[in-house]
Amino acid sequence: MVKVRFSDAVLMGLKPRKVKYDIHDSEETGLLLRVSPQGRKTWMVDYRSPTGIKQQRAIGKFPAMRLAEARDAALLALSGVQDERTLASCEPA
Repeated sequence: MVKVRFSDAVLMGLKPRKVKYDIHDSEETGLLLRVSPQGRKTWMVDYRSPTGIKQQRAIGKFPAMRLAEARDAALLALSGVQDERTLASCEPA
């Protein structure tokens, strides 16, 4: 797992590779940016369900959703892990 201190410059500089890859935020636990081979950048939340199963959910697209918005959305999504209501509104990975 690669952890990076996210900034606009760092995020804009991420280039596509032959396979998708994830970069994790060093400041917000559970927040990551997935970069596809086509160059799409998707904000994701990485978490464990109440039953202990590791899951990921998409919460938005970069750059339409800025870094501060993604961090807020990740906090909101992770606060809803216990009741699944908040995460149900996110699209599955």
